[in-house]
Amino acid sequence: MLVIPVGLSWELERTDLSFFYGFVAPTGTYETGSDANLGLGFWTRQFQGFGYLYPAEGKSTAIMLGLTYELNSKIKDADLTPGNRFSLEWGISQYFSDQFEWVFRVVITGRSAMIRVGISIGIPASMIGRAQLPSVPTTGPGKNISHSP
Repeated sequence: MLVIPVGLSWELERTDLSFFYGFVAPTGTYETGSDANLGLGFWTRQFQGFGYLYPAEGKSTAIMLGLTYELNSKIKDADLTPGNRFSLEWGISQYFSDQFEWVFRVVITGRSAMIRVGISIGIPASMIGRAQLPSVPTTGPGKNISHSP
């Protein structure tokens, strides 16, 4: 479970800056040597900084750079501390309208790299609360249930 109790952000004309401190709590059961662990058995403190540069008027195009440093504690009941991790993220996004945004993002950590390309398609904020869901019948053995808003 990631908890971020402190976050500071500054919004400038063509730049946004954000800094965060958070921690990952060792939730879930953990027993050293078990294959059935739901948790990791250690705490992680996380320090993050993100910057967004908006080269176009209206902030419709964004270039993002993010740095994360994770500091891990000793594993519960073991003489082992997982290595700390430094991650670099960068990306570009283009906002077209309330319904459409294109995003390209690269995440690089000490052990791996990941590239994500996505398109966000959504309902405009002005329509939230007015949208009506159709009635959806659900049938099965002994069931005839329909959902309507």
